[in-house]
Amino acid sequence: MNYLKELKNELLIVANVWDVESAKTAERLGFKVIGTSSGVIAKMLRYEDGENMSFSELEYTVKRIISSIKVALSVDLETGYATEAEKIVENIKRLADLGIIGINIEDSNISNNRTLRDG
Repeated sequence: MNYLKELKNELLIVANVWDVESAKTAERLGFKVIGTSSGVIAKMLRYEDGENMSFSELEYTVKRIISSIKVALSVDLETGYATEAEKIVENIKRLADLGIIGINIEDSNISNNRTLRDG
């Protein structure tokens, strides 16, 4: 399915999900695109938000969600689960291989205080 062509002239409303059941609920409610919520996924797995869970845990959750739905999925990737650009790109490619259609990535540094990245 070419999601961009199908949604070209529609208002796009994206539901945030965190697990298979919430994704299936969003799909049943008619959402054509859903996105993950990194903060809620982290809380569900008993972590604080801010890349405190591992990328492999996020990847596993995304794999479970995408395998259970027929609509498009975008992923909240925090700051990419790495500091080096090459590793961030690798993480994005791994998610793309699962079939996601997009990501959102933050432009902040994660520490005790979030600060915007230079450049």
